[in-house]
Amino acid sequence: MDKQFFSGNPEDVAEKLLGCQLVRHKDNQILKGRVVETEAYLGEEDPGSFASRGRNVRNSLMFETYGKFFIYLSYGVHYMLNITAGRNTVGSVLIRAVEPLKGIEDMKVLRGKESVEGLTNGPGKLTQAFGIDEYFNGKSALGGTLRIEEGCHEEPVERSGRIGISRGEDIELRFYLGGNDFVS
Repeated sequence: MDKQFFSGNPEDVAEKLLGCQLVRHKDNQILKGRVVETEAYLGEEDPGSFASRGRNVRNSLMFETYGKFFIYLSYGVHYMLNITAGRNTVGSVLIRAVEPLKGIEDMKVLRGKESVEGLTNGPGKLTQAFGIDEYFNGKSALGGTLRIEEGCHEEPVERSGRIGISRGEDIELRFYLGGNDFVS
């Protein structure tokens, strides 16, 4: 996988990310999960996007580059893990859910949970389980202690409107692996 993977339209990148692996090196441990749900956010024409009101300090990464982590605190509570996408467009892809693969016991500790059920089936849950915060904002999605690696899937890709936003929720830019237990 290289930076070109993220150069396409955010909608295409969101679908291509399904099956890829989110990898985090934390305290001599490796945490790994397979991406099972994403949402695309487009440029200024997308009412649900941070870019809809133009460029500002918070969303500048969406306008500058692609293949970088774009992390922000949502409602002052949960970090959201996005990756900037689009060489000739403004956009990002929210990683909504992953299927835990490795380091599951460490993820449980980070989340304060005893079971795998509900461990990483939502954007705030997965960032907590992987110990992801604003430190990773602006870092490459291809290297370092947090990265995306190639992967695959056999499940059918389904799509729907986005979840948890007040504007643009009806636009079908949410992609997920049908039948996967870790979809939010």
